[in-house]
Amino acid sequence: GSLAAQLRHWALWLFNLLCGSRGSQAGLALFDWVIVGGMSFLTILLLGRIAGPDDLGVFALVMTVFYLLLAVQEALITMPYTVFGARLKGRVHLQYSGAVLCQSVMWSAFVSSILAIAATCIFLFGNNSGLARIVGVCAIVLPTWTLREFGRRYLFAQMQVAKVVAMSVVGGTTQLILISVLAVTGKLS
Repeated sequence: GSLAAQLRHWALWLFNLLCGSRGSQAGLALFDWVIVGGMSFLTILLLGRIAGPDDLGVFALVMTVFYLLLAVQEALITMPYTVFGARLKGRVHLQYSGAVLCQSVMWSAFVSSILAIAATCIFLFGNNSGLARIVGVCAIVLPTWTLREFGRRYLFAQMQVAKVVAMSVVGGTTQLILISVLAVTGKLS
């Protein structure tokens, strides 16, 4: 009897944790992490199997640079918003949110410009046109990636985790569809 009572107690505790007022948010955040991690795993798996190990290595290097740039955005823009934005209310909060969005857009434009200049220099003065194309594509795609991550962090700060999950599902599905289209057309490299 005592084992069944303990199991029932732990099951109720887990249910309240996942379905309570904050527990449901935590459960959705965990589900979002599974979606984002799963999509990243599937992307790496598809690139490794379809494009080959060389292109997978280049992808890993590009993603390392992306995560470095995202960490800078997180430290300079998103984290201060998460800390200070929760204290503000009403019009002041909306103004601060708009300012943070503008900062994120300016950061993306700055980094994309630097990457576009680097791609042009590599193309004109180097002998690796493949690397120039990769850096150029990264310059084009980076604003979308950073805006998506800003949106996710913004919604997490607002405790709108269900919207984050929806954004992750749509973004991940779009990513996998685009990778599949590129693979079918032979352009995945």
